[in-house]
Amino acid sequence: MPNFNHPNVIAVKKQVQLVRFSLKGFSQKVTPTSTTFLDCWVKCFGYEHWQQFIRQMNGNSNEQSEYAIVHQDNFHKVATQLQSFFPVYNINQIKWALSGTFLNNIKVNSNLIKNLLMRKMPMSMSDELAELFQYGLIDIETRSILNSEDKIITTYIPTELGRYKAAINSEKALERYLTEIELIQFGLPSNLCKLRSIQRNFTIRY
Repeated sequence: MPNFNHPNVIAVKKQVQLVRFSLKGFSQKVTPTSTTFLDCWVKCFGYEHWQQFIRQMNGNSNEQSEYAIVHQDNFHKVATQLQSFFPVYNINQIKWALSGTFLNNIKVNSNLIKNLLMRKMPMSMSDELAELFQYGLIDIETRSILNSEDKIITTYIPTELGRYKAAINSEKALERYLTEIELIQFGLPSNLCKLRSIQRNFTIRY
């Protein structure tokens, strides 16, 4: 009998639930059903459907390669595949929804990301920047030192994932959706603005 309480099954269902909830902010009328979303989700990881994933988890609980969890290394691939299943959402909306479901234990300084985007902060590698680099939230550019094999860091560049994480953190701190201008400050498209579909005052709860 399928074990619906398997830790991997629970983890995937939680991540899918968070993504569906986030997508409702863009269009509540077209959010796919939970069953449909679960089937399409696991297809992104090579499964035929949700029930096959559950059976696989029950038989191969120690094989991490079978986990249908989104993380920084497969973020772009899963976003592209998921958007092909749900074309009513654009790729930016899918990436926004996905990026809010992992690396939530990493503190992303939203103001730091914005300043890095404006290239106003030449600095040496700090523990904070090292952590952001480790998790793929920023990239670095280097140049060689004359007459030396060493290199120095010249620029820190927020990655696409880093910009999404910074914007989401800013939204949580403000307890409201970001405006089009605020999204652009993070290097994100204005079509991510959820205020267009809101007709009344509200508070976001996380």
